[in-house]
Amino acid sequence: MTRPRVIALVFGGRHFGLGKPAQPGDDETEAQRAALLAVAEAQRQALYRVLDDLRPHLVVQGGASGADGLAGAWAWENKVAGWTLDAPWAVLGRAAGPARNETMLRAVLHLAAQCSRRGVVVELVAVQCPGDRGTADMRERVERAGVRVVEVVP
Repeated sequence: MTRPRVIALVFGGRHFGLGKPAQPGDDETEAQRAALLAVAEAQRQALYRVLDDLRPHLVVQGGASGADGLAGAWAWENKVAGWTLDAPWAVLGRAAGPARNETMLRAVLHLAAQCSRRGVVVELVAVQCPGDRGTADMRERVERAGVRVVEVVP
């Protein structure tokens, strides 16, 4: 039996893998900054391990910094097709994130259905990195759609 073609839909926090964003007035010590960088590197490695294990044929992400950017970097470094669906912030304002999430999910579900109609076996996997409201929104959407979720745990 041939291995299914894997589509990885990656989502998660915009600070994932970047360390805590600096705030005005922060006066971090060198040791604190080194600790933050070590956490960021552990997060990056955890996401890369999940993607290495999945061996996706396509990585879909939402164009934000953090988890999305790392997923795009992994795809580029591994010569895997990548698809970025940016949120239209200038057009929709705060509604852009949920609209982008819905568009990404519908797009990958449609792609998987088209592949299936052509006899290509596809496995759609949602890869969730830790995040906040937008991550929770996407998690709810993929679960409702019945998509398997793999959580990245640094």
